[in-house]
Amino acid sequence: MTLIGIIEAFIGGSEPKSSRERLLVRIVALTCLVLIVGQSFNLISMSLMFEGWSPLHNISVAFLATTLVIACLLRWTRNATIFGVVFTCLFLTALTASAMTSDDGIYSSSGINTSLTPAFIAVMALIGLLGSRLAALICLLVSSVLIWYLYSLSMGPMNVPVLGDAPYHRAFQLQLSIVLTASITVPIGEIVYKTLDDLEEQRDRAERAEAERADYIATVSHEVRTPLNGVLSLSDLLLQTDLSKQQREIATLMHRSGVNMLEMINSVLDTAKAEEAGAAEFRPLNVNAILSEVRDLFAWSANSKGLWIGIDIRGDIAESLQGDPRYIRQILSNLTSNAIKFTQDGGIRIGVGAAKPDETTQAITFYVQDTGPGISKADQARIFDPFIQSETAKGAGKRGTGLGLSICKRLVRAMGGELRLRSSEGRGSIFHFTLDLPLDKTETNTETATVSLNEAA
Repeated sequence: MTLIGIIEAFIGGSEPKSSRERLLVRIVALTCLVLIVGQSFNLISMSLMFEGWSPLHNISVAFLATTLVIACLLRWTRNATIFGVVFTCLFLTALTASAMTSDDGIYSSSGINTSLTPAFIAVMALIGLLGSRLAALICLLVSSVLIWYLYSLSMGPMNVPVLGDAPYHRAFQLQLSIVLTASITVPIGEIVYKTLDDLEEQRDRAERAEAERADYIATVSHEVRTPLNGVLSLSDLLLQTDLSKQQREIATLMHRSGVNMLEMINSVLDTAKAEEAGAAEFRPLNVNAILSEVRDLFAWSANSKGLWIGIDIRGDIAESLQGDPRYIRQILSNLTSNAIKFTQDGGIRIGVGAAKPDETTQAITFYVQDTGPGISKADQARIFDPFIQSETAKGAGKRGTGLGLSICKRLVRAMGGELRLRSSEGRGSIFHFTLDLPLDKTETNTETATVSLNEAA
């Protein structure tokens, strides 16, 4: 970690949530870093000049320590105004002390001096960049009072009516410098923070829109494909009846168009869902209903290929189980669709195994097993990568986006699990994942049984 990173962690406390807070902490941390480096060289210089430690060393160290303490105000307040006002008072107090000289142990002011200009400009620029008008106004007023107080000391009590060319011009130039600095840095600070606030608001709107889009896609995925499968099933039944030549051609065209439309919808939905996986939303979960929906959704596709499709539930699932039904439905749908696509004989089993719950969670294993050609070891190593299709799929002439398994993997990870594969060529495949799902504490089902993945298979 860099030095500025250490300082940011020191004065920032917990990670700031907004961009405004992060920028505020970064500006203050950078200021502290500059002061630490500057005061370190100052201490070395004074040590060489005084040939040892002096009271000025104590003042310098005390100023630096106080600055760091004030910087820590951000840890508790996140308020630019509070930090700006307190830092202004500290810094201008230090400037006043630096303008004092000692004559036989008696301290008096050396008055106005152009060497004070960089310090006044620096503190005014810093406060202006904090984005607080109140802090900047207070800094400007206090600085102005100090400048003209030092000017009056330069003139002496007897010479106040006579402005005096050199002291007056020093004070006027110093006053003009901080006014110009404030007029530049305060608007810049306001523009920067307003821009950050606008960007965060736009990001929040985009995130809300993305969440709504994800819900819409999930609805379309279920609501559109279900009736379309019904149309395909009816057209298939129609083709099995006695039809005239013209009627059969029309029914065949209708059926073929429906199949093409279903493939197109699946591809579009898979592509749109590729970036969908966000945080899971836990709500009451009916596992039995989800498995039945997925089975019914693909019943026609399986039956049209002469495949059987069934569900298998092992163990007692707690009635108070919480999970994300949208994600689980999408995962099982994608896995089942793939299984049907590559399986030529036998069937597909959609299963779940419930372990014995503890006080707060229950481990649920979901799986989709097929009797297809299996997946080679080489393909298994990259099967979950985006836009990748196995050699088996290519050899069978199956087209697709290559996103289905990648989407499933993201969705499973969003729920805290890991999608895994067991397969061997010629013996089928089983995709499975286990989720530790929370329980609603108001209900507990204690009658559960443990089931292993091997038993479920």
